[in-house]
Amino acid sequence: EPYLRAGADVALAGEGLATLVELIPKLDSDTQGATGDLIQGLSGTMTLVNDSVVKINGARVLSNGTQIGDCAAWDLLDMERYRATWMQAHGYFSLNIAASRGCSFRCNWCAKPIWGNQYLQRSAAAVATEMLYLKNTFKPDHIWFADDIFGFRIDWVQEFTAALDAGGGGIPFTIQTRADLLSERMAAALAAAG
Repeated sequence: EPYLRAGADVALAGEGLATLVELIPKLDSDTQGATGDLIQGLSGTMTLVNDSVVKINGARVLSNGTQIGDCAAWDLLDMERYRATWMQAHGYFSLNIAASRGCSFRCNWCAKPIWGNQYLQRSAAAVATEMLYLKNTFKPDHIWFADDIFGFRIDWVQEFTAALDAGGGGIPFTIQTRADLLSERMAAALAAAG
């Protein structure tokens, strides 16, 4: 609602990526299209109608098999400005990546306003490819994984590590996880990944 009241024509509910994939071609074909035409047939949109927020159908979530390009649109960022701001605030340069969306646990303390309870994980190779791209292109000192739960399974972390090793090695990173997921084997696999 705050975005709509501030002038946005459409807001995407929940994760938003599934709807965004369908909305972008509509925007590309008609940049001046009426809001009603843009959201026609889309799920998970919200707009203002007669000064009231109207939600159109439920939010959709992308499945694990859905691929949206190989990497995020890093070329759209003013990376040098971002680097300077980050360096001034923190003394080192960090970028973030999302390797997964959601979490299947239902912890009392956690808020799940975007990703929900479904855990959707990108392939270990795709995540390693993105990390290596960032390492080689922008040379960050650190990566922060924005996942609610990173890795989740030891086989995924081992694949991630192998892909990083094959590409010349990763860079230090920070994750969020659960203590009960960190066996000695998982900790060793994470350490091997960086």
